[in-house]
Amino acid sequence: NDKCQDLGLKNALMVNPTGLTNYEILDYNKMTTREMFKLASELIKFHPEILKYTSITKLEEPERNFIEYNTNPVLGIIPEVDGLKTGYTNAAGRCVILTGLEKGVDDESKDMRLIGITTGSNSDFERFVACK
Repeated sequence: NDKCQDLGLKNALMVNPTGLTNYEILDYNKMTTREMFKLASELIKFHPEILKYTSITKLEEPERNFIEYNTNPVLGIIPEVDGLKTGYTNAAGRCVILTGLEKGVDDESKDMRLIGITTGSNSDFERFVACK
């Protein structure tokens, strides 16, 4: 919560790092979509290496017969998308923070990182449609 205040996230309340409801205190993380945007921007700015991990489409360990796919609904479908976070709570529904790099055109324009946020989807498919 101190870091949220440092970033100017006045409405943010963090009860844990997972984003899941903490049933021991019957509370959950809260922030506005504008604050989610600010937090995502700061994360990418100061820790760009996170995109190396959020762009992984699946984890596979054949020796354990294990495979788990990334829950980002458009990762691998929209080529520019390389992250960032999906989530779900009863209050917010299914959510996603997407980010991708729009490459500049020669000397005419610079590369531009885009961030999109959708909240309140009732199903994974609805979240997918909201993202496309």
